[in-house]
Amino acid sequence: MDTIDGISYIVDFLHVVNGIQPQITSQRVRQVKADGARQGWFINSQAPYGYKKHPADKHKLIIDNTAAEVVRRIFDDYASGSTARAVAGRLTAAGIDCPGFYHSAAAGRVNQYSDKRNRWGDAMVLKMLRNNVYIGTITNGRREVTCIINKTVEARDESEWVVCENMHEPIIPRPLWDRVQAMLADKHRVYETKRTGTVGMFAGLLRCKDCGAKLAYMNKQLKSCEKGVYRCSRYNNAGHACTPHYIDEADVVAYVLADIRRYGVLSVRERDKLTRRLTSYLRASQDKDAAAIRADIKRAEDRISFIERSVKMAYEDRVSGDISVDEYSRLI
Repeated sequence: MDTIDGISYIVDFLHVVNGIQPQITSQRVRQVKADGARQGWFINSQAPYGYKKHPADKHKLIIDNTAAEVVRRIFDDYASGSTARAVAGRLTAAGIDCPGFYHSAAAGRVNQYSDKRNRWGDAMVLKMLRNNVYIGTITNGRREVTCIINKTVEARDESEWVVCENMHEPIIPRPLWDRVQAMLADKHRVYETKRTGTVGMFAGLLRCKDCGAKLAYMNKQLKSCEKGVYRCSRYNNAGHACTPHYIDEADVVAYVLADIRRYGVLSVRERDKLTRRLTSYLRASQDKDAAAIRADIKRAEDRISFIERSVKMAYEDRVSGDISVDEYSRLI
């Protein structure tokens, strides 16, 4: 047997075997993170706003005094009766960098977004108000990777979270935290009472003509009734970022129905033409799908043939004495 060819097959076979290595490594990393989560380690890549990683232990948090003052201001203002939007507006007006821009500046990086995006929003404020890291708690396991091949991540049930208290110095005292959480809970109950829980028919499909943000569905309370409307989500999140325009869901329904009727009339008038066009489109789509399936089958068959040849070559090398028993066992 030619030695060079034999080595080539062995190397190729090792590539097949080594394809499993990333999965093994990923499982080991996940196990280390799981162990660290149970011990209350901070295992995220970036410290939450108001904290920074301990220089001697990246799994511990220490207070970032500059950002911590902003966090205290947010909690104090909200506890005093200000809305999340009002708090966000005052922070933006004061020229205080939002968390994304602050972290970039602290790391010496230039933020990829324009200064127009350096704005606080009410969703950002509410997220901070609900983050128990500010009372010294570390919460891990909120999400998990369910597929290491395509990095699919799914949220876990709250009962499965790993919560460790008193892991670092708190920024917010417990009485203030409890008061804010009670206010947030009350507001949530009012929200549920006002809203019917109905999902907008066009939720996620409509966008603002001015800024391109998605239109958020909500119920608008009138004197005589309550109606569904769509309003710019960017304006909802940060009122200064767009204008307070909205459109009634009933108007959108009317526009869509009118369009459907128009195409319905066209389908009757030009039935044969539309039938030919649709048939042509379906045939092209089916041909494309079939070609992709055939290509997948061909790749799979080629891979199986390659592995079979590699196993056969390894066996022949062992029989001929070109490789040792240990090398053969490792390959198989």
